[in-house]
Amino acid sequence: MKKIKIYSLGLFLCFIGQPFFSQSIDSDGDGVADIIDLDSDNDGIPDSIEKKFCNLPNNPTSSATGTGAYKGQLVFFDWSGATLNSTTGTISRSTTLNGVTYTATISGFTGNTSFVGNDIDAWAGNSGIAGLYNFGGAAFREGFYSKPEPLNPNRKASFNVTFTSSDPRIRFQIIPMDTETTFLDIERIIFRTNGTPFSFLEDNGAAYTITGVGTQTLVYTNTEQQRTASGRYGNALFASDATVLNVTMEWINGGKGGQGVAFAIRPYCDIDGDGLPNYLDLDSDSDGCPDAVEGADDVNMPHLATADMTVPFVARKWSIIANAKGKVSTTGTDIVSSQSSALGVPEIVNTAVNNSSSIQGVAHVDTMPVGQGLNNNAPYDASINDRCFCTLKNVNPSSTPLETKVGITALGRAGNTDVDNWPMSRAGGHIALESDTKGFTITRMSTTQIQAIANPVIGMMVYDTTENCLKAYVEIQASPSVVRGWKCMNKAGCPQGEMFNR
Repeated sequence: MKKIKIYSLGLFLCFIGQPFFSQSIDSDGDGVADIIDLDSDNDGIPDSIEKKFCNLPNNPTSSATGTGAYKGQLVFFDWSGATLNSTTGTISRSTTLNGVTYTATISGFTGNTSFVGNDIDAWAGNSGIAGLYNFGGAAFREGFYSKPEPLNPNRKASFNVTFTSSDPRIRFQIIPMDTETTFLDIERIIFRTNGTPFSFLEDNGAAYTITGVGTQTLVYTNTEQQRTASGRYGNALFASDATVLNVTMEWINGGKGGQGVAFAIRPYCDIDGDGLPNYLDLDSDSDGCPDAVEGADDVNMPHLATADMTVPFVARKWSIIANAKGKVSTTGTDIVSSQSSALGVPEIVNTAVNNSSSIQGVAHVDTMPVGQGLNNNAPYDASINDRCFCTLKNVNPSSTPLETKVGITALGRAGNTDVDNWPMSRAGGHIALESDTKGFTITRMSTTQIQAIANPVIGMMVYDTTENCLKAYVEIQASPSVVRGWKCMNKAGCPQGEMFNR
């Protein structure tokens, strides 16, 4: 496939001259680098929807105490036994979450003071951050502390922290922390990132002076101006999608007190805990039903790769490999849009104006012009998989379903005198047809011809020769406005109540 080159990413170049995310990684193999791909796994659900945060299954550091809202999302590193000073080389610590190893590496220390691995509650009873997150005790040292030095005023220190994961496709946020306090005109902490501008995450409700939000540089100048009801000074957390954090601490105007810092990462949501975040996972809830099929549009199994592919083009199992017309691509070049509004999003789920082909995707039935929605959160809820599994004989066991009174059979059985009690045993229908020697003839039309039907009515059926499925015209959405469209009948029936993947 033709690769799209990234000529300029100036926004993401940092103070140390490194891009915060690889410019060459293309997780779905569609020719659009992840850093500009609006759908990094080609399931038709845009990253803007899938790239969210949630409590991470099996998070090894989710046991922090405090009132922080993100204890299940932040991942800390244990710096027990670590010392930072002018003789320090490189220090690394790692933690593993759902099979992915995250590593923080400290390097480039300069300054005339020293730090040791320390509990995040650097100033016991007063630190604002410790009131939000704290492990306590000597077993886990999530931060660094420089003790007061009465004979060494106006000291300074600076170092870099580089964060990596064992899977280079996986991105995360960096969360720096002032774990003691800063005091106006005496000390300050400066955090610089090589990634996206810092955005607000949370605070503890008391006042503070922290500048630089919305830029790549945060400056903490006064987090000792107001206490909470529990007696802790004001403080706040901010986040940046990044891989490198520069930490600079300065004592000024004779300042010589203690100071502490810490840092955590915040990986994106991985609802099933398999190590792949939802925006890269093609079955995010591990229910055996692809996200692409569980979305709000009419994507079906024939539109997807049945296994990982390298020829005639690169694609991952259960990613969309059909073009806007619903035909499986032979080259890979007609699968995703190259329009800036839908860059890297499969055309089958977009409106015509957002597609390079100028053809509306045959699967597009929801109200989103680019990509598909979550269909009542089905891609992330393992209990919802009806797009891939058959319908039970009686979906409501607490009630008695209506019998099917009318049937046409070629199998020589009918009525309640027959042991099969057919067609009444096929409960819930208006009419039942069966034969093993005769076919049921239904109108056959292409997708284009079906879409050209001027006045379709609810319940109308036709066989789509383009998508190779029986379609019905149905109500897809009831609110906030009624949406109707053609949907493939891809939900198999289970007369005996079995469940199977189609």
